[in-house]
Amino acid sequence: MAGPSWKGKKRSEMTKEELAACEKARAACPKVKKTVEIAKMDVDQRLIYGVVLVPDVMDLQGDICSKEDIQEAAHDYLVNSRIIKAQHRAPTDADVVECYIAPVDIPLGKGVIPAGSWVMVTKVNSEAMWTAIKKGDVTGYSIGGRGTREEI
Repeated sequence: MAGPSWKGKKRSEMTKEELAACEKARAACPKVKKTVEIAKMDVDQRLIYGVVLVPDVMDLQGDICSKEDIQEAAHDYLVNSRIIKAQHRAPTDADVVECYIAPVDIPLGKGVIPAGSWVMVTKVNSEAMWTAIKKGDVTGYSIGGRGTREEI
């Protein structure tokens, strides 16, 4: 069975019909959210460091991501989005300045990040967002996604 006609295309490459079908499919899928704590903060440069996904660890919905799935998700984010939103709403003035898959276990903050984890560093330009982070009102990254659950 062939996948959707838009699979693998950037939004700018999609026809109006493909965009409409994609949005309809997204609307039908439940949203999943996961909060990820800030692992390290550089106050002078306004940088926050965090792990977005860790391989082979069960998430809040009971799902486990492989290293391959994490790499695919990270690459898709960099190619198709790179947007930082405040509380899953409007984009905030912040830039992804580093985004990588940990090639080996690496120390970060007070812990060690396992190899295959997706690590992101964000420079926060928004005064309001930076204040919220320093006050502890914003405590980490949160990913949102939609998908169709399939039993394996």
